[in-house]
Formats: sequence, structure tokens, C-alpha cells
Amino acid sequence: FFVIICDINFCSCWFQFNRHVKANVFDISIILNNALQNAVEHTKPGAGRQISIASYQRNHAYMIEICNSFAGELEWDAESGLPATSKEKAAGHGYGLPNIRRVAGKYAGDIDITLQDGSFCLCIMLMME
Repeated sequence: FFVIICDINFCSCWFQFNRHVKANVFDISIILNNALQNAVEHTKPGAGRQISIASYQRNHAYMIEICNSFAGELEWDAESGLPATSKEKAAGHGYGLPNIRRVAGKYAGDIDITLQDGSFCLCIMLMME
């Protein structure tokens, strides 16, 4: 089936999850919920707020890419290699990306984060065999 998710001011979506993807739908929901919540919370304010989501399969790798417009700096956690939470009260926060990484690891995958040209992109890879 296809899922269309819109928007703050602009959203583009090409998300596909079908029977050929042998991932548990609950695991996919953990990835999408955490990634989209982060994207909405951290999309740069004002005009030009954008979020895009795409998924595709290449050979045995199922890929999900979620990008959002982003202005600012990130602090990186030296231990996890992930961005640290930006919440003033960090207690109870900062679990989204580690949860996504944990789910990807269940499928012999991982995540990759890139910051470029005013955009934060999270790429999640799940190996299906």
C-alpha cells in the first residue's frame, strides 16, 4: 500500500510498503513515527518548510529516506555518533534516532544522516534477506 503524508507548508511523498518487504509493520511504524516527529519538530521555521519521504527497494535492501529543511547546528553525541537531543529538558527525550537505529539493526541495517544545503536527511536501510 501507499502512504501519503502532508505537510507543514510543503511535503513530497513517495512511500511504498508492500508484501515484498518482509519487515514487521510495527517496526516500520516505529521508524516512521520517530523520523517524522523529528522532521516536523526540527524543520526550519518560516517560509520554505519542507519534508520529503521516499522508499524504494534495491536488490535486498529496503530504503527509507526522510529529509527536512533545516537551519542551525547539531551537537553530536560522541558515544552514539547521533545528534544529541536539542530539548532543554533532555530527560525523556532523545530516543527517536536510537530507536530507529535499533530497528534497522534487527534487519542487519543501519542509518545514515547527512546535512547539506539546508537539509537534514535520514536514510534508513533494512536488509530483507
